[in-house]
Amino acid sequence: MKLKIDITREYIMSDDADPMEIINPVWWELDIYDSYDNYLKSAERFTKLQRYVVAAEWYCGEVDNGGHDQFYYNSTGIVWEDALNCFKMFDDKRYADILQRSAELMGGRPSFVRKERWKQQEAMSDEEYERLDALDSEFYDLDGMNGELLKLIRANIDDFVYSGFTEIDDKAAEQMLKWSKTLSRCD
Repeated sequence: MKLKIDITREYIMSDDADPMEIINPVWWELDIYDSYDNYLKSAERFTKLQRYVVAAEWYCGEVDNGGHDQFYYNSTGIVWEDALNCFKMFDDKRYADILQRSAELMGGRPSFVRKERWKQQEAMSDEEYERLDALDSEFYDLDGMNGELLKLIRANIDDFVYSGFTEIDDKAAEQMLKWSKTLSRCD
């Protein structure tokens, strides 16, 4: 289904603003399932900060669901560096610290190629896996990053104002239209 997306200054500055809604245009267009070059190519029409915020959302969603091991194992691991760049802009440096230490356990620079990341994971010692699990616990103790994301987005508002169209699976589009403040149907 084709949807119209309008991310306005007014919405971004409103009390109702939701970072996930603000990066909706990028979320549906970003290709994390193929090569790193395709990932970057799929993001060309968006700002670097939009890409960073989407990466931070992917990282948090994956780690929340199954820890750093899942994040790096799945295709989402391709965004690790962009998520780290996003977190480095936060006032709260704990997100960047945790992700940086997880990357160090993966050899210092996790591969953008999924199968290569698997090899990096396989090369980790039991002690390194225990340390990775400990980072999961540190992450779970954080308060959530929406406040930090909104500060970053609002401080760089021109990078997030957006008006355009996207194609979304019909079922997902129907669900999103029920709650979204920025999407409308293109009939």
